[in-house]
Amino acid sequence: MTAFPLPVIQHRTFDASLAIDNATLRVKLAGTADLLVQQQLASFLDAVHTCATDHLATSVLVDLNDLGFINSSCLKSMVTWIFKVRTEDKPRQYQIIFLTDPKARWQQRSFHALSSMCAELVSTQE
Repeated sequence: MTAFPLPVIQHRTFDASLAIDNATLRVKLAGTADLLVQQQLASFLDAVHTCATDHLATSVLVDLNDLGFINSSCLKSMVTWIFKVRTEDKPRQYQIIFLTDPKARWQQRSFHALSSMCAELVSTQE
């Protein structure tokens, strides 16, 4: 897997990174996603979307196993990202798969709700 040269988020309480594995992008989120990083996360997700559409990715796996918390503002950034994917032409759309931590029940509830908004493009897995 090759790291893609996108800006990563490295904050004292939150990290985000992106890597490419053939037609799949892999996003890793860790720490606390709150108002301190909301703008950075929104910009990061815009960059992920641009990368995915430019490379005609078939899926983006979002690893949440090390995400301890996400507030509503950061969840809204995820909703915005999902709707950007949904409005793309079919050949440029891709699957978003949230990989949740089975021990973090809040992740399953929050990200299942996101997947319900656009079930044809968004899903969760443990």
